[in-house]
Amino acid sequence: MKLKVMTSRLIEMFRGDGEVGERSRALEGHSALEIIAAGLEAHRERAVVSTAFGAAGLCVLDMAQKAWPEVRSYYIDTGFGFPETSDLAERWVKERGLNLQKVLPVLGAKEQAAQYGDALWASDPDRCCALRKVEPNERALVGATLWIAALRRDEASTRKHTPILSEVKVGGRTILKLCPIAGWDQKEVWRYIHTHNLPYNPLHDRGYPSVGCTHCTRPVEAGEDERAGRWSGKAKTECGLHLTKG
Repeated sequence: MKLKVMTSRLIEMFRGDGEVGERSRALEGHSALEIIAAGLEAHRERAVVSTAFGAAGLCVLDMAQKAWPEVRSYYIDTGFGFPETSDLAERWVKERGLNLQKVLPVLGAKEQAAQYGDALWASDPDRCCALRKVEPNERALVGATLWIAALRRDEASTRKHTPILSEVKVGGRTILKLCPIAGWDQKEVWRYIHTHNLPYNPLHDRGYPSVGCTHCTRPVEAGEDERAGRWSGKAKTECGLHLTKG
């Protein structure tokens, strides 16, 4: 581990048996980089960073690489993503040496259409997300004990109580989930991106602050929430990855 800024007490927050809510609150006073470094030091190869290559996720990836250049990460390729997102993933692998696993759904797009009908994302978006995101995510986290994600409280009302550290059920197991930039706002994200000259998705400059699948993502209007362009016109606001309960 190259970064040596964390104390043994901070590392123990990821190893200890104390109440996870108390440990999460104690982490609030530390920088995101310190938190990520401590989590990686405690869990090492059993820690993994999930990313959709959104703006916030890039900040977490960069800090994780600073703490541990070989850190494991994964990206769920639903088969319905924007080409700009795939291109960005390739850039991070080629230019920044990102240790990235691409995870695919069990069913290809044609197989899904044959089994569930055309445009499942429109007729039953929850099932579509379950097949193309939630199940692949469970496979990606097999063997992991620490899941690092880039959720922020200011993104949407569904995320305003996001803790830095929590316990979640994934595939029948309980693991730790770390959201090190939960307290950041959008301005902090973009300040970090520009300060560190991180390659980012050009769709962000075209009115897409949050990018998902092509069928279920639109640009947002002025004054809308950052995630208002996801599943627009439906009651759905989350794909299901981050609705797990501790």
